[in-house]
Amino acid sequence: MMKNRWIRNTILVGLSVCIIGFVVMLIGFGQGGRLTVSNYRVGPIGMVGINRQSDEKTTTFHLTPENITGLDIEAEVGDVEIVKGDHFEVNMEGFKPSEVKYSNLSHGIFKIETYSGIDLISLGTNNNYGKIKVIVPASFDKVEVSANVGDVRVSDLTLKEFDISVDVGNLEAKNMNVDVVEMDVNLGHALYHGAINQSVDADCDLGELELQIKGVREEYSMELDADLGDITVDGQHHGTYESKGTTNKKIGASTNLGELIISFIQ
Repeated sequence: MMKNRWIRNTILVGLSVCIIGFVVMLIGFGQGGRLTVSNYRVGPIGMVGINRQSDEKTTTFHLTPENITGLDIEAEVGDVEIVKGDHFEVNMEGFKPSEVKYSNLSHGIFKIETYSGIDLISLGTNNNYGKIKVIVPASFDKVEVSANVGDVRVSDLTLKEFDISVDVGNLEAKNMNVDVVEMDVNLGHALYHGAINQSVDADCDLGELELQIKGVREEYSMELDADLGDITVDGQHHGTYESKGTTNKKIGASTNLGELIISFIQ
């Protein structure tokens, strides 16, 4: 078992180094080949900008469909923000008409899809990518977001299901009250703050994963795994693996290369 784990960790380190090298290469091209990188740290990453070449003009979209109880977003490029309000409303800016598709699906689900022709990715330099802001009412049941490149911020929602995946970018969910939570971040920082009434399944491949959960530790059973990083629960370190409890409320969380931090708050 120890040998298999060592082999697995070695492979993960190699893959992580390749990913970091590829990102650094793209940044270097974006800076005209002049780039100095020092003190690299896995953690929150910078904003992601996209250079696109097209004669088509960007525009804004303002949508207020009715009888919506769920949201499904698939965003290739751009930041996503979802907040609580009195009614359902969608605002999108920085997108070209050919880059946006939206439709009212069955069962009250509103779906948004964005596309982008990417010429060059640069971190922290250009900010001409699109942005999506959605206001959802208290009657909402489910929010599902799949983002390829960009940050996702969600706040003050009460939901039955919260399913978020981010390939490259940061995920921040604050003041939440959700029955079932699923979070998956490949490269970036992931934070969830709020109540989890049934279960959470969270994974962060390369970056820090932090869960700030309302309640007390004894309410939850935990299955935690940090391959190349430390696990911290309420300020106490637990190595790279922790399994405890048999209660109905469940916390499942893992990181491949990064810290895993769990704290229980009142």
